[in-house]
Formats: sequence, structure tokens, C-alpha cells
Amino acid sequence: MNLVRADWTDGDIADFLSYLGTLSKGEEKAKWEQRIVNTAMPCLAVPSPEVKRIVKQIAKGNYRAFIQRWCWANFTASAILGQLICYLPFEEQVELLPRYAARTDTWAGTDCLTFDKGAPEAYLAYAKQWIASPHTFLRRLGVIVMLKVLSSDTVDEILAALPSLEAEEAYYVNMAVAWLISDCFIKCREETLAFLDRGQYNTFVSRKAVSKCRDSYRVSAEDKQMLLRYRKK
Repeated sequence: MNLVRADWTDGDIADFLSYLGTLSKGEEKAKWEQRIVNTAMPCLAVPSPEVKRIVKQIAKGNYRAFIQRWCWANFTASAILGQLICYLPFEEQVELLPRYAARTDTWAGTDCLTFDKGAPEAYLAYAKQWIASPHTFLRRLGVIVMLKVLSSDTVDEILAALPSLEAEEAYYVNMAVAWLISDCFIKCREETLAFLDRGQYNTFVSRKAVSKCRDSYRVSAEDKQMLLRYRKK
């Protein structure tokens, strides 16, 4: 199918969905994908390299017209939509990403997105707003953005924002926070130790973050032992 288009009509989207079906790895793989990503959306089990290829091809044409059709027929189509939103200029991205994240029901819908690391402060400003959202996966998106723009320049601002999630109850948000803290420790050890000393994180996050650090080959044996003191009971 020609994916580089000057426009996308409803008929084109229907053809596109039929095309995605031809790339499916079959019903059993689709059931497996649905269990792994834990979504209520239909799944096709289209291989990730194919999804990336499709996104790049659509982006060569009028991808805004594709985005405007807001195709949400299955998990693959929604992931393609989200990844194309990230091709938009920053101002348009941050207008559409909350709508996208508020609708998705899976961690994979946020984790497949990419962001311009050349503008970390601009993304962080929105991420700090998103982690206050009532929508679970918009909060997760905020944490994922922090994870993807994490550096020695941004770590202090990121860690300063995390106490607002101390009372978080959603599993997929807490898992993202634990992942973020472990990455902060690996990349910015001293700043993260100061954060851990303040104890402004919940029990679940403490256990998962310490576990992720202890599983990492980038953390020394001495630090793996030391980090046990931060695992709340």
C-alpha cells in the first residue's frame, strides 16, 4: 500500500486498516500481544519493525491528515497515531498528546513515543502538569517524558517533581516512577541518593526502584547492597 499520501480520506483509512490486517502474525500472536500490553483494544500482532516502517513512510507525506482521522480501530493503529503525533512541532504535540494519552489504556501506548531531546526543559514543563492529571496513562506519559529527557541538567527538576506522586495508587504509574528513579540513580547517583534520603516515595516504588537498580549491571555490588536500606517495609 502507498503510505506516502497528499491526503488521507475515510476510504484511505479503511484501506489502511485492511492493509494492517495483512501484516498480522495471526490470531494466537494477537492474543499474546493483547495479554502483554494489557489492553481492551483489538490487537493484530504487527511486528515492531513493520510499525516503525509504516510510521516513517506516512511521515514522508501529509501525516497531519492521517492524525486528523484519529484512527483508533486497534492497538497497532493507535500506536502509529501516537508516534506520528511526535513528528509534529512541539506546540502541536503537547496539544494532542494529552488527548491521546487520556484515551489509551495501556503502558505500551505511552512507552512507544519518542521526544526531541534537544528541548528537555520545554517537555519537562508539560510533564510536570501531566503527572497531576486524573487520567492514569497521562500521568504515566508525564513520567515517561521525564525518563526520556533525563540528564545531569534535568535530574534535579525531575526529582523535585516526584513527591507529588508519593500517594500514587495506579500500578502502571508507580512502575514508571520506579523505572525513572532507578535510571536517575544509574546516571546521577548523588542527586538520587539525596532524594532517597528524603523518603518521599511510596512503599511499592521503593521496592521496585531498588529491585531495578539491583538488577542493573551498571550498579556496583556495594551500591546494590547499600540500596537495600531504602526499601520500605
